[in-house]
Amino acid sequence: FFFSPAARLKKPPSEMLAGEEGDGGEVPPVVLGFTAVVCTGIMSNFTVIFPLMLYWSGGLLSAAGLISSYAAGAILSLTFWSQYGAGCVKPAYLTHAAVMCVGNVLYAASPNMSTFFVAWFARFVVGLEGGCMYNANLAMIALSSPEKRLKYLSLYQSFVGVGLVLGPVISATTSVAANAVHGSNQLKVTLAASVMASWGFILFVALLLFMPSDDAVVRARPDGSSSACKTTPMRGAAFDHQDSSSSSSSSSSSSRRLRDERR
Repeated sequence: FFFSPAARLKKPPSEMLAGEEGDGGEVPPVVLGFTAVVCTGIMSNFTVIFPLMLYWSGGLLSAAGLISSYAAGAILSLTFWSQYGAGCVKPAYLTHAAVMCVGNVLYAASPNMSTFFVAWFARFVVGLEGGCMYNANLAMIALSSPEKRLKYLSLYQSFVGVGLVLGPVISATTSVAANAVHGSNQLKVTLAASVMASWGFILFVALLLFMPSDDAVVRARPDGSSSACKTTPMRGAAFDHQDSSSSSSSSSSSSRRLRDERR
């Protein structure tokens, strides 16, 4: 269901989730809420290791490997995430939660120098979630009308900022907890990764229970359009819709000019 972006092909992207002028144009609160959790989680996963990298690795090279392995996973994952269209918000978010949980479990299981290549691989797996930022951004664009879009893109950026700060906060909190029991640096890393893995698991369950299907989200819109999960190019459904609208308006303008010339 959530690992196959081409599983439910029905309608072209321009007929899926594009916002219309004057239809209200508000992103449904449940979608906005889960988008906030997804964006915050992705950025927290990136920054959660920063306070503990040198404690764990003991060297700059190993610390750089932990950062770059996440970045490599995020970059490569865009080839996959870009296949999720604007009508695939729930499947994309479910996939993100699964990757977040599995990657952090792997990282929690390898917090020592003797297995740092395993930790690099684990961070690479966690990084595969990074491309889901594209889908979160696309959801904000596609579900909002043009006059409301700036507001939701600003909220999207605020989710990113919260995540950047929250990651080190989680690390610091788990470090305080580990110090309270005289734990090692390995315990600090394990606790931080366990928190992020739990985040992914809870998010996955919450999405299954509370996130409506993409068809239901669009049926609730005032325009009553339908939706389908479909692969779409990187430009996204909202831009396809705008292009089709502008091309139709330009063709109608050309027709009017021809009629005027004939008169």
